[in-house]
Amino acid sequence: MRPKHTDERRNDRVYQESQEQRRLERDVRYAKQKAAMLEAAGDKEVFVKEALKIKEKEAKYNAFCKKTGRTKRLDRTQVFEYNKSVSGKATVAAENNTIHSKYKDYLGTKSIAQTVSKVKNISDNGAKWLLDGYVKAVKNGDISALTGIDTYLDVSRNIDKQIVGITAVNGLEIKGYTFHFVDRIIGQTSTSHKGMRTGVRIQDVFDTLQNGESKTIRKRTDGKQSQQIIGNNNVVTVNPETGWLIQTNPKGE
Repeated sequence: MRPKHTDERRNDRVYQESQEQRRLERDVRYAKQKAAMLEAAGDKEVFVKEALKIKEKEAKYNAFCKKTGRTKRLDRTQVFEYNKSVSGKATVAAENNTIHSKYKDYLGTKSIAQTVSKVKNISDNGAKWLLDGYVKAVKNGDISALTGIDTYLDVSRNIDKQIVGITAVNGLEIKGYTFHFVDRIIGQTSTSHKGMRTGVRIQDVFDTLQNGESKTIRKRTDGKQSQQIIGNNNVVTVNPETGWLIQTNPKGE
């Protein structure tokens, strides 16, 4: 038989948890009610903010139920006016805000609509991977933020036009490139500085691939293969299995 005080502590914990669950459910419900009112009133700007609050409050509720093992009572978070249409708009609003927060500083956009529109345009052109590569490169200091995403995409398009599809001196058809290769084409600085890497002209990469000296294929620590092709003023590294350009460096850097 368990001691009485043990049962009392357990009952107290269960009661406290039930009250906390009810509080979290009210928070979700009130946020939904407010969002439904804002949507009906056509207040898009504040609706977006409230949509984010709903997602935050739902996340807290879900985390609490998972931690305590309590059963979620979604019926207690439902609001009649917050129907599928409003819920769908709130989900889209939250997703768009996430996109805006992630990319606005790198795209130079001010509003959520501008950011979403630009990201969609880039994605529709099959260049979302380049956008994410650009963000990573700027964060890591591999290129300057002053380069701008439009310049980054222009460089990529020129690589496609001038290099992809050619056959290199080692007989390898160039089929693609990594965003890291784009970073190396652009470089960190236009003039040589200690600790800062200059870029490489696309024409110089072309010349190296056509007329350079192929080195022995190496197996990297990640199990993939790489091969250097040495030119007059730059070194190009390719993946001999895939035909992808990995990186390029000015000689001596």
